Amino acid sequence: ILPERTVQYQFGYKQAITEQLGLELSAFYKDIRNLLGIEFVNTYNDASYARLTNIDFGNVVGFTMALDQRERGPFSTSLDYTWQLAQGNSSDPGETAVRAEAGEDPRPRQVPFNWDQRHTLNLTVVMARPDVYTASAIVRVASGQPYTPSVATGFGGGLESNSGRKPSGVTVDLRGERQWVLPAGRASLFGRVFNLFDARFFNGFVFSS
Repeated sequence: ILPERTVQYQFGYKQAITEQLGLELSAFYKDIRNLLGIEFVNTYNDASYARLTNIDFGNVVGFTMALDQRERGPFSTSLDYTWQLAQGNSSDPGETAVRAEAGEDPRPRQVPFNWDQRHTLNLTVVMARPDVYTASAIVRVASGQPYTPSVATGFGGGLESNSGRKPSGVTVDLRGERQWVLPAGRASLFGRVFNLFDARFFNGFVFSS
């Protein structure tokens, strides 16, 4: 099995809007090859079998806009938005064989990867006093990732791969640290909170039907 092979391009532009505020724009593209997939092999006696090999492919294209505000008093903030489109011929190495067994067209086509997250917005707020304390909050707003819907009854048993979208979600992470200077050196106490509001279904399991 060969390792995944990628070719990546990224172009960016930075601009200082004011002494405290900066803007950054970047665009990116990634070409992905050698992903694990299924290949059909025909033998001399017209028998056919499937085998795993490096045949699948995909690509990612998108852009990011970011605003950074330097420390103004104890506060500093950053805000960034990313749009991306991640597509390939399959998210599951066995999908091609499943489609062929169901009588569907097994030839490569472009569908969203199951990790394709079209919209992501991050807000970071930091309050700090050097050598005394640091407190930060990260708010992340993201669109849902794809899944494959299924139809239990009616015409057809399923829909196009990854044609459905999970609900959008919001997560909040917190971190705080307090520092002291002691005769023997420095000491610090910190705490971290992941997923403050318990967004348990954020891009998690959904019923395909």
